[in-house]
Amino acid sequence: MWRRVRYVLILIGLCALATCPAAVRRWRTTERAREAPELLEVLADRVELVWHERARFPQEPAALTPPVGSCCDQGGECAVDAKQWTQGGWAALGFTIDDPHRYSYQYELIEGGRVAVIRALGDLDCNNTYGTYELRLTPDGDHLTRALTETNPEE
Repeated sequence: MWRRVRYVLILIGLCALATCPAAVRRWRTTERAREAPELLEVLADRVELVWHERARFPQEPAALTPPVGSCCDQGGECAVDAKQWTQGGWAALGFTIDDPHRYSYQYELIEGGRVAVIRALGDLDCNNTYGTYELRLTPDGDHLTRALTETNPEE
């Protein structure tokens, strides 16, 4: 009986070792993909703060920063560059990224300025397929409704 249990345990261990690299890759990709929704929420908080103070969204858009594909050009992770966050809409929002990151971020107004959209685009495995997160901020009475959509979130 004990021999059978031992063989089953060895078999389970071998199966775990065989699938371990795939599991680690999957976990790593999932962890990296968490960056975008977390930073979009930080940005949404800043936009909402301005919206409450001025009764309108920040008016200056912020282009995709850094340019799409930059992170893959740097080995999959963009280095910290404080200067790029001092341009246009980013300065108005007081937003910077002070750690290495994997996504490019954008802020714009749509529907005649009635809706704000914050986007994150990233290519986590640098295969030219981008994962996109989009957070729409829509006024609803005295607060903003947030709607997050994801396309290829772990790409």
